[in-house]
Amino acid sequence: MTYQPVQPLAWYGGSYYDYDAEPVATPVTLDQEDEAQTRPDWKSEQRWKRGLVMGRFMPPHRGHEFLIGFARAQVDKLNIGLRASPQDPISPTLRAGWLKALFPGCKVIADDNFFKVDVVFSSDARHQEFADKLGAVLVLCDPERVTVPISATQIRSDPFRHWDFMAPVVRRHYLKVVRVVGAEGSGKTTLCQRLANHFRTCFVPEFAAALAARNGGQLPKKELASWARQHLAARQALELQANRLLFLDTDLASVSMWGERMFGSSPTWISKKSVDYAATLILDPVTEGLSALQVEERTEFHKLWKDVPGDHLIGSAEERFAQALQVIRQRFGWAAE
Repeated sequence: MTYQPVQPLAWYGGSYYDYDAEPVATPVTLDQEDEAQTRPDWKSEQRWKRGLVMGRFMPPHRGHEFLIGFARAQVDKLNIGLRASPQDPISPTLRAGWLKALFPGCKVIADDNFFKVDVVFSSDARHQEFADKLGAVLVLCDPERVTVPISATQIRSDPFRHWDFMAPVVRRHYLKVVRVVGAEGSGKTTLCQRLANHFRTCFVPEFAAALAARNGGQLPKKELASWARQHLAARQALELQANRLLFLDTDLASVSMWGERMFGSSPTWISKKSVDYAATLILDPVTEGLSALQVEERTEFHKLWKDVPGDHLIGSAEERFAQALQVIRQRFGWAAE
């Protein structure tokens, strides 16, 4: 038969250039045997109907992704068996959610709820006895863990060091969220930007200024709920992008405190919303060049944080930045990549 190459399109300087304007390539003649060797349908050579991958997946990592991808390419359907015990440090519900997100189309099952399988895929030769009990073939993948040199034990021991071996949906479990709070004008945004740049991560911005701008420069009480919702939405989105640390420019407590101080109350759900933080950096107010009334307002707002556990940062912007780096090193054992 005659094989006619498809004419591609290329991207050149902002527009597409059609290769049809060039001389057409000379058709190449291939016989059936040559064409079969050129385009082998390797998946049809040996393909099982149903396969199984077993593991604790505590947590799932790139090695598991390699194994499951290796298995999926050779079976029509793949089951992922999740082993669990009451002593596991990560709940089976969370792990099952990770597996379903990472491997859509695979069936995640409990380790005692096996279906009939033809093949078991594993990196451990000791699973031969298990495969024999199921009447299945055992196929090993990277038993020496040379291709993807990682284990779940290593990740649990030091997740920051092995960060790149986890998918974003799993990294979120080990992410450390650091909130930066304080009175207006205390340098929260500047510090968050510097910390995010230093650690090559991102930070959740403060939304009050933008909301105030669309209301003539004043933030009305009705916008408190919008402020809180946008904060939570941004945090949820950026948790999947953050690199080990995620910094928050203000937090829900700040929204609630601000509402109480300015209006006497804030939406109840904001103060009752349960949110976890790995660390709290509390900035002392900056009062230079302010009127007596502004100094009083900022000092009073700062007092609201006196009973909140956290690290107080004082001094110049450089001194506060240095103090923040020291807190993070001491708290998380992480300086920077």
